[in-house]
Amino acid sequence: MQAPKFWYRSRSWQAILLSPLGIAYAWATARRQKNARPTRVDIPVICIGNLNVGGTGKTPTTIAIAQMLKSRGIAVHIVSRGYGGSLQAVTQVDPRMHTADETGDEPLLMAAFAPTWVANERVAGARAAQNAGADVILLDDGFQDPSLTKDLSIIVVDAARGFGNGCCLPAGPLREPVNVGLQRGCRHQYRRARGAIPVLGTLRRAAGPHRTPNGKLKTNRNGHALGRWALSGLCRDW
Repeated sequence: MQAPKFWYRSRSWQAILLSPLGIAYAWATARRQKNARPTRVDIPVICIGNLNVGGTGKTPTTIAIAQMLKSRGIAVHIVSRGYGGSLQAVTQVDPRMHTADETGDEPLLMAAFAPTWVANERVAGARAAQNAGADVILLDDGFQDPSLTKDLSIIVVDAARGFGNGCCLPAGPLREPVNVGLQRGCRHQYRRARGAIPVLGTLRRAAGPHRTPNGKLKTNRNGHALGRWALSGLCRDW
């Protein structure tokens, strides 16, 4: 489904009319984050997410990071919700056996590059990946899901569209206000990002939990591990 055009206009009567609902949506998201009791697994979890609804390039970014980690001998597994798929149970995707109708098209694509799991509950998917021998988990989407603790969060942004009109659903394309999302998930900001270089640099420095010199995990006041974000330069086929 194509996004409404007014989402990407500076001011529109539709956004103004829907702004109370957008405020309510942002409040509900903040409340869910505040009341969350996230579960931690025993291996690092890297979340590739965004603040917008729709495609911003998370899947190709996930694939690129998986390939980079694999090239360094790290056993990386991908966990996805499997949007659009019919499978309900935690399942490792097998491209030779499963179809896009079962797993969703994106998990089927990612499974060609790294072991990929679909799970309605991301915690269950992460545990399955850990039990299957993963050294690190790439969480495809899920930045707004507080159920699983993330050790690193990478926010992918569409460079052409940015954050649209800056409003939350349904007044705009945002899942949460930009300042709130970046404050929760970011530790370092790259102001002069070029392509995927900041992403790769981030992972080289932080492909594991952020810890203090005495070994304690660095978290924010809600107990979420501190992460970083980067801008990924991707191409849109207009």
